[in-house]
Amino acid sequence: MAADRRARDLDAIAKGLALPGVSVERRAEDVRVVFETGLFPRNAEISRKGGSLLAEIGRRLAGMNVTTTVAGHAVAVPGGRTSGGAGVALDRARVAVGYLAAGGRLPLTAFTLVSADQAQGPFPDAPRNRTVTLVITPKEPSAPR
Repeated sequence: MAADRRARDLDAIAKGLALPGVSVERRAEDVRVVFETGLFPRNAEISRKGGSLLAEIGRRLAGMNVTTTVAGHAVAVPGGRTSGGAGVALDRARVAVGYLAAGGRLPLTAFTLVSADQAQGPFPDAPRNRTVTLVITPKEPSAPR
């Protein structure tokens, strides 16, 4: 029963977040949202399209009983570290959360921020890895009182 409910919840989340400009992957325990283009042309300055996409996703998240983790990504630069998290990646996650929260009128505390490992970007090319990815997990229903 609980497994069936979770499967239905995951299906509903994936369907609810599908929109142009994003790839939505329904996985066994969560839903992963990857943006088709990099949201940040440089540093943590978001593109207009990126801000609009995040605000729309935030609006859709507002009606869901979920937890959302925002992973900021960065690209390794010549002569720099090639693995581990980066300050700019965390800054990107922080900027993204601002747009998600504003779009859905959600508190900033509704989101978890992480810096993804530089060696694990969602794409093989640097420009598209100037982004964030989202992992959305359904919350367990509250027990009746």
